[in-house]
Amino acid sequence: MTSLAQPMPDASTPLPPMRLGEVVLRTSRYEEMKSWYSRVLCLAPASEHRCAAGQPAHAPLRICFFRLHADHPYQNVIALFELAGCMDSEAQRTGLHHMQLGNASVPVLQERYRRLRNAGIRPFQAMNHGPTSSLYYRDPDRNVVEIAASNFATLDQARAALASDTFLRNPAGEVLDVEEWAAQVA
Repeated sequence: MTSLAQPMPDASTPLPPMRLGEVVLRTSRYEEMKSWYSRVLCLAPASEHRCAAGQPAHAPLRICFFRLHADHPYQNVIALFELAGCMDSEAQRTGLHHMQLGNASVPVLQERYRRLRNAGIRPFQAMNHGPTSSLYYRDPDRNVVEIAASNFATLDQARAALASDTFLRNPAGEVLDVEEWAAQVA
């Protein structure tokens, strides 16, 4: 079904870029995952459903959606699907590598780190990648969640950092001492 508000583009018109809409995670630890994401995102699920009995074996038992942002017709959502018999992931298994959640600024990221640390949620790695500072966490299912912020005030500055020799020589960046970093005033 096409939207009545927008005409269908013809074949010669470039399409606008897509935006990330959802990251959907399978889990057998539904309540633990829901609690962890509620704490990390500072959000309750926007919606939650128990699926009707008699669904196919591959259908979720319960689902919830955390709506991070909505800019109609786009939205950013992290969803949890509880599946019967879902197994723990292995390091070499194909699938999700990690997801990144962005913050408005480094000071916001530093405060988020302190609040999560005080709630017992600690990163397993912290990096200054140059363009961004990133904290890496594992959720209860061991998925990697990168929580990041731009180290620059403008998009042009961030783009220049991405094109710099320093970044091109070492895109992984440098390990951060997270406590020392969090104590800094940006």
